[in-house]
Amino acid sequence: MISEFALTVLLALALFLEGIGFPYDRKLPLYLIIVLPLILFSFNRIKHIEIPKYLGILYSVFVCFSFIATVLSVDLNKSFEFLLFYIALGLIFIYVYNNRKVIEQFIIPFILAFATFFTVYSIILPSLINQFSFLEPQFGYQMVFSRFGSHNHLGDFLLLPLVICFYYLLTKGQKYLIRATLAILLFLPYFLFSYSRSAYISFVIVLALMLFQLIRKVSKFSPSRAILVIFVLGVATLFMFSVVRTEDDNNITTVLTQKHDLSYKAPEGRRIDYVRQGMLSVAEKPLFGVGPGNFGYASKKYLQNEEYWTETAHNIFLEILVENGIPAGIVFILIIFELLRRSKKNLFFYLALALLFNFQMDYTYRIYSFFALFVIVGALFYQEKNKN
Repeated sequence: MISEFALTVLLALALFLEGIGFPYDRKLPLYLIIVLPLILFSFNRIKHIEIPKYLGILYSVFVCFSFIATVLSVDLNKSFEFLLFYIALGLIFIYVYNNRKVIEQFIIPFILAFATFFTVYSIILPSLINQFSFLEPQFGYQMVFSRFGSHNHLGDFLLLPLVICFYYLLTKGQKYLIRATLAILLFLPYFLFSYSRSAYISFVIVLALMLFQLIRKVSKFSPSRAILVIFVLGVATLFMFSVVRTEDDNNITTVLTQKHDLSYKAPEGRRIDYVRQGMLSVAEKPLFGVGPGNFGYASKKYLQNEEYWTETAHNIFLEILVENGIPAGIVFILIIFELLRRSKKNLFFYLALALLFNFQMDYTYRIYSFFALFVIVGALFYQEKNKN
């Protein structure tokens, strides 16, 4: 009981401080997550702790490669913090994996509660800033404010409640019809006008996969139904992109954008240049990279335009390759493959999949508490017969 309470409180505190853009020290949520496993295992009631064999071996190898990358890092202090973060996430995964029945009961209400809070806080934040200027987030790693005129990460977080609601609508029938519909009506407008195209794409892909899975369960798989689903989702996607490119300022965009007009952006942003920077860095330091957390160093070294400097690759796989090296990157890809291959196709699988797609197009994986959520939901659907 104490360990589950600690997990809830510390994760909630980290997500709260990071989500609202705590203006003093962004490392505080990182430190909370790093110390979390110490508390969890200190009060753990289970005497026999099971460690998934294959995933455990892969993750141990990944940590070993990351340790070498940290020792050889261009910024040892920053890399050491990320190394501790990696180790903490692995231990959190093991804890959740061994206590999944208890954690399954509160993680969905936990996500819905924070989705509601972030939505409300994002609405009232402009007024709060007018009265208390210190509340304005000073960085982009948060969920409530468009800091750099690109988009509001509220949309990326609202991926989770929308996946939850549509999953219940598709699988639970009439039981959750009213509650799920009301929740969708609450979250969908703010999701759309967050201008997060990575969130849109992730949502559409995961919704398509849920529909395909439902079709397979209900009847024989039909190519005609597949074409129909793809057509409907394609129309929905075009609708989303047409809506978010509006020029009308007298709508909900003024609530979420605060001080930026976000409706017009280059289709690919600056991601092509980020890929170029990353590939040049990998070519120079292929074995152990520039060190965990140091993509900004590689970006600064290989940028062609000062405006294209970035702290992150906006793609989790590219970032691991650049920072930890090719061997660690290959092992990380195998970890994700193993996680998905041995998965139970439940709600937590689709939540993790939505986050994983999002991590391919945005830097939300660098929001420490958000990535910790990915690890937690991953542990709730992973299943392996071979355990140590």
